[in-house]
Order: sequence, then C-alpha cells, then structure tokens
Amino acid sequence: MPGDSAQKQQLVIEATYKQVFGNAHLMESERLVQIESQLCSGQITVMEFVRLLAKSERYRILFLEKCSNLRTIELNFKHLLGRAPENSAEISEHIRILVEEGFEAEIDSYLDSDEYFQSFGTNIVPYYRGYKTQTGKNLTVFTNSFQLLRGASTSDQSTFKENYLELHQTLLGNLSHQITNIDSIPKVDDPTEQKVESLATQEQPIITGQDIFYNGSSTTQRAIICQNHYKTIVNEGPIKFIPSGSLEEAELVIKALYKQVFGNAYIMESERLTVVESQLKQGRLTVREFVRRLAKSELYKSRFINNCPRYRSHELNFKHLLGRAPDSYQETSYHSQILDSQGYEADIDSYIDSEEYKQAFGDNIVPYYQGYKSQTGKSLLGYTNMFEMLESLSTSDKASFQGNQSRLQKSLMSNNPINIQPVNVNQPVIDPVKLIRKALKLRFI
Repeated sequence: MPGDSAQKQQLVIEATYKQVFGNAHLMESERLVQIESQLCSGQITVMEFVRLLAKSERYRILFLEKCSNLRTIELNFKHLLGRAPENSAEISEHIRILVEEGFEAEIDSYLDSDEYFQSFGTNIVPYYRGYKTQTGKNLTVFTNSFQLLRGASTSDQSTFKENYLELHQTLLGNLSHQITNIDSIPKVDDPTEQKVESLATQEQPIITGQDIFYNGSSTTQRAIICQNHYKTIVNEGPIKFIPSGSLEEAELVIKALYKQVFGNAYIMESERLTVVESQLKQGRLTVREFVRRLAKSELYKSRFINNCPRYRSHELNFKHLLGRAPDSYQETSYHSQILDSQGYEADIDSYIDSEEYKQAFGDNIVPYYQGYKSQTGKSLLGYTNMFEMLESLSTSDKASFQGNQSRLQKSLMSNNPINIQPVNVNQPVIDPVKLIRKALKLRFI
C-alpha cells in the first residue's frame, strides 16, 4: 500500500468499505478518513483497517443495534470471512462471545482466526468465497451463501425483507449438505400450454404497497419487519440543536435535518446548502428556519414538487415537515387551495408556521416521525396512514418502489364525511369526491 499509486490506494479503500459494510452507501461525513490516511501511509495493514471499520460506531449502528444477535452473526461471517456460517454450533459460539465478552471481542474473533489469516493474510481485502466449494468445508456453506447474497445492486442495510434472519431455520434444521440433483427436480409445466379460459377465470392477487415487502414472508417475519420499523424510530428519539454546542453536535443535527426533510434521499456534497448550514452553526438561524430553507430550496422542489402529482406532494410535505400522514382529505384539499391561491412558498409556510409544528418541535428540535404512536386529539386514520407511507427504513421518498404515485388519495377520499368549504364563498367549488362518485355510480356516504 505505501508504495502504490494514490489511485490504487483509493481502489483498495473503496473495496474494503464495500465488503465490510455489505455494499451499503456511506456518506462522505461517515467515512473514517483518519484511518484511511493511516492505511495509505503504511501505519496499519488492510487487516487492521478492516478491524477498525468493523468496530466503528457506524458498523455497530447498522449491523448490531438494528439487528437481532443471530442476524448480526450472519452478517459478520459474510463481511469479515466472506462466507455464510457453516452450522448452528458456529453461531452459538459467536453469540457466546458477543454476550459474555462484548462486541469488540466478537469482531476480533473473526480477524484473529486462522481462517482469516490463511484466506486473506494481512493485506488482502476480504471477498466472498461462498460462491465456490472450499476444501475441508461441507456444502452447507456453499448453499447458504446464496441466501445471504440477494444481488450485486442491493446492500445488507437496504433489503426488501429488512433485518430478519436468513439462515437460522436452515442451520437449526440441520438440512442436507448436498445440492439436489437437477434430474430430481419435478418438471415445470409450460405456461404457454395453459388455456386462455383458465387464465380468465382465475383470480389473480393484486400486490400493492407494503405487500411488495411482505409477499412470501411468514407471519413471524412480517411481525419482525414491523417491530424493526417501530424500534428504530422509537430508539432514535428527538434531536435538539443547542446553539452553544460543539461543531460535531451541529453536524449531527444538520445530517438529521437533511435526512428528515428530504425523506432519507441521498444528497451530494455539491447539493448541500452550505451557506444556510453555516448560518445555523453560527446561531443566526433556528432549526425551524433551517427546515423552511430546505423545503423551499430548488433541490426540494425538483425532487418532491415538480416531479410528483399534487396529492403525492402534499403527502410528502406532511411526512417531511410535520412527521405524520394527513388525517383526512380536507387537510390535503386545504393545502391544495393554498398552493393555488398563494403559491408554493406560502404552502410550505403553512406547515412550519402552524401551531402543530410549534407545539411538536418548537424552534430547535429536528422534526421526526410522530405517526407511529396514536396522538391525543387525532383520529386513528393518520396513524394507519403513516405505515402506508413508510415502505422501509432503508429506502427513500425519492427512490421508492411505488414511484411517485399517491399512497393515500383513495383512502382519504373514501373517508370524507365533511363537505369541502370553498375558498371564496361567492364562488362555489365543485366537490371532486362527489363528482367522481357520481361518474362511477358509487353510493354516497
């Protein structure tokens, strides 16, 4: 490494991050630049670089605090030894180390093992070895590796099924170590031979919303997904900006603000509002005003206003600025009227200047998701709608599996017991709900 070119050194560093963090995206501010420098200058080996990454706070947050112990062990095997665990005895031993000796001792147990040294030495970046059968290893590791690897484009942080176990059932069941002979696989019927009549009469399931994530999952797995959503939000808690605090605390607040206001979407360094960030750090802006500037920025407009249908934009504004889903169709209609009569910036102000925002977040608390708990004076419709709007903790409102379509428009319109009041009493407004129901010959509620 010390004698290599800067380009080759950077290639090694990127490969190490990719392997140790399971292809998860890391922001520039999350990288460990100090130990990168130590690696490039030859002060530490690749093995020690891997050790420091795996013991970092970021790794701990992603793969220990947000996962069950069993899932953590699976991922440690994958990230540090490049393979899946071989049997339940291996997992039991590492769980014992984790519980009795702690997280750092658990990481050391992989890196100080003979297997690691024989496979990678001190200066080879760990890589996935499970794609090939290995001398002295049974075929369980080979087959299990394919359960841990979903594809080159996904990551261990952002998975469709979240952080439930991939191998526990297989390992505890002591399933066969042999791969099924291809000749023994039953013949699959040719779908082209099926009659058109049978297809026409067959009821096809419609997969929408979170069914994309739950389809094919057991009841236990679905419960774990919901629990992980709830636990992660609850454990985060409110983040408050203290003007007299340290620079590191200010950076943490700014990072949380971008994450909340931009719906977990990735923001490039060149897209950040550095002038506004500086004003917040100097105490010239409150968090509330910082939120206002972000939501009125061209970047926010380009992502969530210009490229989204109107009702989807309203849903996202509620989620990003008030931390909840809209309670009723009247709420979205109210903001639509502001948008038409007063413009985009006035609509953003209507959220941030509302009594609800002031009571929930004040001037210096970063907005956060409130919709995971039922709230006094709020209907349960908003509570249930919040789960519809949050597909996954790892996806973003920019890169959504359902695209930019509205999530709640139909449910809100079907729960509209109160007539919409016109903006100008002298100019009556046609109720779009009644119009649609009349056109579709639906019964009025």
